[in-house]
Amino acid sequence: MLSSIAHARLVCRALFGAFVFVAVYPGAASLEAQPERPFLWRIERDPPSFLFGTVHLADSRLARLPPAVTRAQDATGTTYIELDPFVDFPEPMLLLPWNQRLSDSLNRSESDRITALLRRHNPHFQFHFIDDLKPWVLEMTLLFLEEEALGPPPDEPILDLVIYERALQRGHAVGELETFAEQIGAFDAVPFALQIESLMETVAAIEDWVQDGNDPLEELILAYLSGDESALTAALFEGDDALPPEVFEALFLHRNETMARRMDRKMRDNPHNAFFFAVGVGHYVGKDSINEMLEAKGHRVTRVQSNDWPWLLDIIHDDGWRRSPWFGQYAAREGDDWLYHRRLGWFFAAEGHGGLYLHRHGQGWFWTQPDTFPALFDLTARRWLPRGG
Repeated sequence: MLSSIAHARLVCRALFGAFVFVAVYPGAASLEAQPERPFLWRIERDPPSFLFGTVHLADSRLARLPPAVTRAQDATGTTYIELDPFVDFPEPMLLLPWNQRLSDSLNRSESDRITALLRRHNPHFQFHFIDDLKPWVLEMTLLFLEEEALGPPPDEPILDLVIYERALQRGHAVGELETFAEQIGAFDAVPFALQIESLMETVAAIEDWVQDGNDPLEELILAYLSGDESALTAALFEGDDALPPEVFEALFLHRNETMARRMDRKMRDNPHNAFFFAVGVGHYVGKDSINEMLEAKGHRVTRVQSNDWPWLLDIIHDDGWRRSPWFGQYAAREGDDWLYHRRLGWFFAAEGHGGLYLHRHGQGWFWTQPDTFPALFDLTARRWLPRGG
């Protein structure tokens, strides 16, 4: 069982928020899973923008993006992620001041335990190789090495890089919401004594993983794939495994404030542009999330359902009517999948086969999609109706 600080730091770094060190996780390539409900939110504006919660891991299950996510990104012209993945980081920022050594804050037993873990990866390792690293840098390095040891590296890049490369392939503008120096500063802001405590908690946790043969990330990936927002919130911010307040403030609160402010400014400065903001999902859930901060700035943010992709770009009016760029004007009944189209009347709607199935009482099922509407394919007569019958 992970101790509270080690568990919280593992979740924070590997799954939700900290992007400085990228984890490599082999996953289970045979599983054809996709998120049951992607961590995707819509910012209600004209045109709408989107928030997508990522996982800073590489896994074949994560690389298969749900239709709602790909359609949302493709509909925007600009993608922002936390940090430019190709930035050259300044190595001196990872080191302690010239007159300070990590061993000054550790006893001999603690140094020996760290040495033993690192010798599993390099039999010739000596502690003085890493004596100038900041405690949180060594902690992340230990976690990275253990994750890498779980198996061969996957073929897919981390999810954030998948999003970034999709944007480049489509000719979108790309950008970052933070700088490397800002992310380093967030970790440095955690009190030094707590960094040391967290480092040794992680050492103890890794010793337990090695002894028990546990895979500490599979549970977290499955939680992400389930789309269960409350479960992820509880794993990071609640209960015995919650982040210490000083860590939450440094790694989430202040960073959320910065990213929310920059998102808001980009949307206000470019009112006719649509944006796709992809950052660690931990920044979008729980108290003091980016979502809450954007709403406080006057934006309306709503979670997207897995079958919402045909409606992602709709404009919602105060009177309940919606305007779709491909489907026209309609009203959706609250709590179910019935909708009323201004020209075609009542339909029961269900997503499928890259389009939309529509059932009209007494006439049966029809199918259409953005590229063919207003034509409907009559599934009973097996023919196209050019104007929907």
